[in-house]
Parts: sequence; structure tokens; C-alpha cells
Amino acid sequence: MRKIVISLGGSIIVGERGLDAEYVKKFAQLLLKLNNPARLAVVVGGGRPARDYANAVRGVGGTEF
Repeated sequence: MRKIVISLGGSIIVGERGLDAEYVKKFAQLLLKLNNPARLAVVVGGGRPARDYANAVRGVGGTEF
């Protein structure tokens, strides 16, 4: 069985007004319509908030990991 990984940038689903739940719902519906026998994984980045938190942690000597 094929494996497919889709990387979705966090800034795409979290705009200036916050999480766009309608976009996430429509994206999920699109993936379900593909009807592909492959194993599918979707990885979503943290976007700007994740980078801000990572920078803050680095500022006090930690790492984002």
C-alpha cells in the first residue's frame, strides 16, 4: 500500500483572525473524496504562534524540542 504525506502550513489554516475551521472541514472533505487506497497522513505546522513560542523558549536557554 502506498503512503502519502501532505504537509500543510500552519499559516494556511490560522490566519490573522484565528483558526479557519471551515477551511479545515472543507480540506478534510476533499481528502475523503479522493477515494485513494493509499495510507494518508496530514502534517500541519504550527505557523507563526509556534515560531513565537519557540523563539521565547530559546530566549531563556531552552529548545523548541
